[in-house]
Amino acid sequence: MHRTLHCRMLVCAVVIFSGISMISFQYHSRKSRHRCDEPHIPHLSRLAGAMSEELSETDWRELLQMVDLWLIQKGNLSKKPISRGTDIDGGFNKPRTNIFFLKTHKTASSTIINLLFRYGEFHNLTFALPKNAHQFRYPKYFLAEEVNGFSSSEQRKFNIMCQHMRFSLDEVEKVMPSDTFYFTILRNPVTLMESSFAYFKHTSSFSKAKNIEDFLNNSNKFYQSDQLDSGFAKNFMIFDLGFDHNGPVSLKHFKLLWRAVDTIFDLVLIAEYFDESLVLLKDALCWNLDDVLSFPLNTRSNKSRTNLSDQTQERIKSWNQLDWQLYLYFNNSFWNRVESFGRERMRYEVEELRTRRAQLSEKCLDNQVDPSLLKDKSMIPYQPGLATILGYNLKSGLEKNDQQLCHRLVLPEVQYNDLLKMKQVGS
Repeated sequence: MHRTLHCRMLVCAVVIFSGISMISFQYHSRKSRHRCDEPHIPHLSRLAGAMSEELSETDWRELLQMVDLWLIQKGNLSKKPISRGTDIDGGFNKPRTNIFFLKTHKTASSTIINLLFRYGEFHNLTFALPKNAHQFRYPKYFLAEEVNGFSSSEQRKFNIMCQHMRFSLDEVEKVMPSDTFYFTILRNPVTLMESSFAYFKHTSSFSKAKNIEDFLNNSNKFYQSDQLDSGFAKNFMIFDLGFDHNGPVSLKHFKLLWRAVDTIFDLVLIAEYFDESLVLLKDALCWNLDDVLSFPLNTRSNKSRTNLSDQTQERIKSWNQLDWQLYLYFNNSFWNRVESFGRERMRYEVEELRTRRAQLSEKCLDNQVDPSLLKDKSMIPYQPGLATILGYNLKSGLEKNDQQLCHRLVLPEVQYNDLLKMKQVGS
């Protein structure tokens, strides 16, 4: 997909409308191969000039008209699946190896990271790894200088970037090649918040609340919008995407956010349809089903889950309205993409994926257990907040050629990051 100056101005306009002066200079769209025949849209630049000012009705209509015209003229490639057997550059069945994954929190993203780690490791690709930790200075905005081995003075080739960050597109572009495939994943904000409350109970907004209902009933007391970690408690996905999670709730703002995310990312997965998402990802990257085989990682035990009343679920949607509207939009566009892919073809490939996963589970796994019951204590996942994160025991007596694959499939994210860093940079 070709992205040029027009895309830059679009995303800049979105940020301005969000009223976020800090990221107004960061959220430009990706630089890619330039096409001289793409239309020039000068008015977007003018709209981008009014820092922290809400757009007038006239400017709003003008902006949407110009964005729609641009998307139509460029073919709206962001919504079209890449045909099997071709790549974006047209013509060859060549697996894509330059990949950026925005790892949103509590969205099955740890499982996605695992398959990216495995693909990169087994194909000798270079990861853009955090310099000092297992994520990029989160919850602050990402900076390119946080990548181990990055230098602004000399170009180094990185293939895959996928650890937690608060997204800053300009900074990511400094690190990743211009032909990088960008994707992310979203989840229903209701189940996301239930999970986040248990997982991030220690954060400023959640720490004193007895439960989610208590937090929602007393959000004016508990929620601290000026705290760096406030995104954990409100519009978590919007926060990870780099937008203002306390931004205005209006149809205008929703539409700008939809257009921005749709323009930046080549594919948006949906956690509730994880297997269908893996099939679409496999197809877009020109990979095969074995490349996206995975077991659920970073999953909680049932004892740390909470059943929510219908009333609480509706209040969560209202509290996280920016996330909710984003989820609704991309859930719809996801199924449009499935239609383009082919419903029958999707059904067949999902069945095949599940069959292969079951076979691999039978070969590799003994059981999934609480961390206290793990035989190999080096495989204990990170245990945060009130959540109990399960791990896997592997079967004993695995053949040598199965041992590495089975081990990598269940290796927790932190440990896998450390392993890759050791192999890549030796420290």
